[in-house]
Amino acid sequence: MYDPRITNGLELLFSQASEGGLETDSLQRKETVSNGFSALSLLGIGNTLTPSFMSLPRDRLGASKLCRVYLQNVDPIIKILHRPSLSKWMLDGASTYLGTSEDNNSVRALASAVCYVAANTMTEAQCQATFQQNKSSITTVYRRMCESAFEKAGLLTTRDMTVLQAFILYLIARRSEDKDTAVWALIALAVRLARAMGLNQENEQACARESFFQQQMRLRLWLTVCLVDLQTSFSQASEPLITHSGAACAIPNVAHINDSDFDMDTEHPVAPQEQLMDTTFALVTYHVQVAGRVLNFGSPECSTAAERHKLAREVQQQVFTLLHYCDPESSPYAWFTWHSTQSIVSAIRLSELLPFRCSQPGSCASVFSPRVEGDTILLRLALRNLEKAQLLCTDPRGSGFRWYITTPYLALSTAISECSTCSDVETVRRAWPVIEASYRQHDEFPISHDCQSAQAHLVQMMNETREKLSSLLQESGTGFNVGQAVEIPATDSLVPLVSAGNNPIDPLLSDPRFAS
Repeated sequence: MYDPRITNGLELLFSQASEGGLETDSLQRKETVSNGFSALSLLGIGNTLTPSFMSLPRDRLGASKLCRVYLQNVDPIIKILHRPSLSKWMLDGASTYLGTSEDNNSVRALASAVCYVAANTMTEAQCQATFQQNKSSITTVYRRMCESAFEKAGLLTTRDMTVLQAFILYLIARRSEDKDTAVWALIALAVRLARAMGLNQENEQACARESFFQQQMRLRLWLTVCLVDLQTSFSQASEPLITHSGAACAIPNVAHINDSDFDMDTEHPVAPQEQLMDTTFALVTYHVQVAGRVLNFGSPECSTAAERHKLAREVQQQVFTLLHYCDPESSPYAWFTWHSTQSIVSAIRLSELLPFRCSQPGSCASVFSPRVEGDTILLRLALRNLEKAQLLCTDPRGSGFRWYITTPYLALSTAISECSTCSDVETVRRAWPVIEASYRQHDEFPISHDCQSAQAHLVQMMNETREKLSSLLQESGTGFNVGQAVEIPATDSLVPLVSAGNNPIDPLLSDPRFAS
């Protein structure tokens, strides 16, 4: 069990990490893997732990601290673990997790993955205050522990859902560190493992044998694999591996409930609730990713402008229905869910008019009807998306979830392009500070080699638009200098915050810009 008295292990691990003790020649390993798992090194998952490192006791106090961080920062967004079961094991000291010993390789992999992804959500200051170590040392230790556990658990041939859960958390954490193509390639492994486990199949006979608990955890894991697949395809400008139908079939059976409403012994389905639940934001992402596949990468069933508009409106209604009883002032999670959902809906509306595949340099041109001169719908939707992303990155209530937020490339490139051709000086004057702030934020994130051409195109477009607008904005007498640093307020005056009480809140009605 997790005994808080054992604390020296992690200190020694940090010491080895800082002294280079994690770097060893793989040819000198004493243990030989005979079943093909050594191929993990070819996938960028190298077990470079020294024997002394691997024999150290697990740091139970550090793991419990990171578990609390996980439950606060990660679990509300990535719903692949059962919160009470995880807490009982890593916080309360149970020696088993869902009936499996904590010494089992799959459970060890999960513990390391929980710690790894949690550490990645912390700031440098938080790491120093909590562990008296820099963030890179902490993440390096737990990343290597994950990789060691994956090798022992037989990742490449596993049919253990716990191992796949750990692997998905590992990929989410690693993606926040590395922007190269390694994670993109590893997503393909996760998708194949999920399919081999039958996570995506709704076989009636198999479903009849699984419990409500098993069903919910299976569906959540599959839809999270789908989500990561889509997110990675955007970041690498590539087609997703999973089709929209493969993701859509699982959503109707995911219950809108809290994790405390069920456990391993729950025999019958739990009725969905209308209030803000543990799964609310996750369900938002499940619905949106299906529409995102169709709108951005095409589908024969949704090829006309009318069909695309209908789909965008349907998913908007679906996700806003989940927020009817969400009071954004009630908790940081409620605040994040409220504003992040509105940001996501803006992105969907933008994709309806301008698919992601059509926004890339050298790709297809938009096949949709030309807009009337002076129409600013694309600029308004793009700005809405950027404003919300800025709010989520600056308001203290979103600090724990900031690791999940990135500057939306499509919205940023669209806003720059629209400002370049917009003749309304006042509209451009209001829009440009948001664009500048978003561009600076986007520029801070490292990009993969495969996306450098798109980044170069964005830089060129930004410089040309700055030059074009400089004289225009100066002539308007606004006193605003193109390229100046802009601070976005930490409060959002565009959306009135309504106290929920027992009355539903309609996010659609609270902001007239979604009414078009």
